[in-house]
Amino acid sequence: MEKQILDILLSMQKDLSGVKEDVSTLKADMTNVKEDISALKGNVTNLQNSVEVVQADIKEVKATVDRIEAAQTEDVIGILKLSKKKTDFEVDYLNNRLTEMDKRIYVLEKTVQN
Repeated sequence: MEKQILDILLSMQKDLSGVKEDVSTLKADMTNVKEDISALKGNVTNLQNSVEVVQADIKEVKATVDRIEAAQTEDVIGILKLSKKKTDFEVDYLNNRLTEMDKRIYVLEKTVQN
């Protein structure tokens, strides 16, 4: 009976030693997990900062595009006004020339008729 108890105690001692090793391994693994989580938190913070920078850049680009679109409309209107002035001037010039030519032709016709 004593031998059985001794065997049981030895078996329990081996099992307990195995459990100790498992707990030590688990403790080391948990330390690694904690380190990984800390590193991950740092990476998440860096990622959040990067996203904020990208969002700020996107807002800046959007504002620039809006300014360009507004300026483009103003430029087109300016070009059209300038073109209208030039066209109006040319139309007036041609109209005056035609009127004078018409007047000369009329005078020549009257001269030929007399």
